[in-house]
Amino acid sequence: MASTPTIGANWRRISVPSSGVGRRLDKFLQDHFVNLSRNLIFKWLRERRIKVDGVGIMQPNYRLTHQDYEITIPRATAVYVRPPRPQGPKSENVISSWMLYDDDHIMAFNKPPDIAVQGGDGIDISIDKLVRQLDCVETPRLVHRLDQDCSGLIVLAKTLDAASHLSAQFKNREVKKSYLAVVEGQPHRHASKTWISTVSTVVKAKSREGFERMVPVSRLEGTKHVALDGESPRMCETRWRYVSREGTSFLLELFPRTGRKHQLRSMCAFDIGSPIVGDNKYDGASCARLMLHSFSMTFKHPDPKLGHFAIHAPYFRKYGQLAEFKY
Repeated sequence: MASTPTIGANWRRISVPSSGVGRRLDKFLQDHFVNLSRNLIFKWLRERRIKVDGVGIMQPNYRLTHQDYEITIPRATAVYVRPPRPQGPKSENVISSWMLYDDDHIMAFNKPPDIAVQGGDGIDISIDKLVRQLDCVETPRLVHRLDQDCSGLIVLAKTLDAASHLSAQFKNREVKKSYLAVVEGQPHRHASKTWISTVSTVVKAKSREGFERMVPVSRLEGTKHVALDGESPRMCETRWRYVSREGTSFLLELFPRTGRKHQLRSMCAFDIGSPIVGDNKYDGASCARLMLHSFSMTFKHPDPKLGHFAIHAPYFRKYGQLAEFKY
């Protein structure tokens, strides 16, 4: 049975598909609803507001043992149903087709959107699994992360020494990274194509609807968010510039100087007032994918002879229904 939810005045109902049998209740809900946070799920469980076939459940590790179970959860504003993920590729030829660079020390790929970098519960296809199919002396190692919904450049180390070398650079913020993002609406201070530096102090906060976001401390009250207990504010710095526009959509280049969670997504939504298209978590315009692309990276190559090394990942000029942008 298709897992299509029905929405009532106060409740959402969903039938469990065959792919959900055997999964934990909390993991199933997180995977199915884009903006349903783990904390909100746990809160609802404590209050017995999540029901399976009419019975209130309190245990997050409750296993769904039968297909067509009916799960009922409270209705919450802006909970988006995650569209079915396409069946992922499983052949060596596909991962090889994404390859941008390969030598004895590192390899780089242009990751499509909706492909996870690291495997986990409920994730069938991921970069770390696919690279095991390649003919390498050692299993390539991840040295940085990239959101599943984000496309673009991902670099892996092919030896332990290379992994240590690159990991230290990421930890010390010595790697220069740039991203491309399509945003909806005119960004503040967008008039020139010169670089603009945006600095803000963000904290993990919860909205009145129960959704967690990284929000600038100065905007907490105005955005109706409350900082989570025990969360320390963190400074974020991003340089960005306006590149081009098509109607009400703008292409921006983003250069993060720090590496906070959701730094670019939060900055676009709160600091420049133009959420990234497809970013449901930060109220972006509706789209089939998140319009954020990891575009380039510069670092010291593990081979000293190669010195500072730069890699670029070509971006997809067609952004869903948006027209082509010139870059």
